[in-house]
Amino acid sequence: MEHKLVSVCKCCVDSAPIKCPVCGEGNIKKIDFIQNMSVFYSCSNHPFCTHTYKACPICKKALSRIMPRQNKYFCIDEDCSGSVDKCKTNEGYLRRITGPEGPFWGCTDYKDTNCNSSKAYTDENAEECPKCINSKCNTCEQSNKYGKIVKKWSTQQNRPLWGCTHYPSCKWIESYGNLG
Repeated sequence: MEHKLVSVCKCCVDSAPIKCPVCGEGNIKKIDFIQNMSVFYSCSNHPFCTHTYKACPICKKALSRIMPRQNKYFCIDEDCSGSVDKCKTNEGYLRRITGPEGPFWGCTDYKDTNCNSSKAYTDENAEECPKCINSKCNTCEQSNKYGKIVKKWSTQQNRPLWGCTHYPSCKWIESYGNLG
């Protein structure tokens, strides 16, 4: 717990707090992890409810809007284009997970609901690099496309890591494995 700070998110300050869609009792709160500099939104009723929303890779607000007939969560800020795939079975979203057979997209609510909804992590559906989204690198400018997050090999540390396809123009990296 020493790596976690809880702050009130801007969307809750500007309007009424967002009720948790799973338990209906807690409010959605912003969670900042100091250890790996990540942000996400979680139910205030934790540990009784473990529902979360991913932070938008563009503006860091909650990806909590669902559009009719689209299987995605969109950023709460309607002027932002951030989105993430919603689980087809329940309220969770699909996140990048590293399993024994390699990376795949898995449901965030698998612990609570035993949801095994997943799909392969491929070059076509790879996650866009957050650094490229927030500040375009030279390769982004030339190709007019954001970099994608793919498995790479660190020769210095002799282990796998996640890196941007636009390396060396973009130097974004992350530990290879599951962060949450």
